[in-house]
Amino acid sequence: AVSSVYERLPQIRANGFYYELPFNANMLILGQYDQFRWPTEIARPQGPRFHFNPILALPIMKPWGFVTPSIQFVADSYQLEHINQTVD
Repeated sequence: AVSSVYERLPQIRANGFYYELPFNANMLILGQYDQFRWPTEIARPQGPRFHFNPILALPIMKPWGFVTPSIQFVADSYQLEHINQTVD
């Protein structure tokens, strides 16, 4: 049997783009909050999730080509609990 897909309600996303930083660097910041739950399953983990992902890139452009080294940090935080639901 295939499990039902969980719902993510509400889901809030935020993206920030910062260009022309010192050394021609660029910064991208991704953030997300969602509350996920299983609508029809019994005793599945559910709760809020926080996601934070800043990315720093340093584009290097030369007449012969370009390269863009980057570094990123990914942080996810879950506050899960098991909810016992009855299926009608």
